[in-house]
Amino acid sequence: MVQLALTILITIVVVVFSVANSHHVQLSFVIGAPAEVRLVFLLMCAFFMGMVAPIFNRLIQRLRRDKKTRREKELQQAIQRVDRDIVEE
Repeated sequence: MVQLALTILITIVVVVFSVANSHHVQLSFVIGAPAEVRLVFLLMCAFFMGMVAPIFNRLIQRLRRDKKTRREKELQQAIQRVDRDIVEE
């Protein structure tokens, strides 16, 4: 019941926000002609890009950490092989 009420409330807020910001604005790029877009679409794009950017940032950090961990394991194994070779001689 609470989830349904929150869903309805959020839907109403989004609809009111969309209607209030439905006018066209001019979007100028560095090169090329300016484009006419609805403000609500521009705001939604900015919002979603702001949500996605930290996800990609975290993914890149995780890939770098995994690469570093893998490299450290390989070095540790190489050290152990050298130690074994020295002990066997």
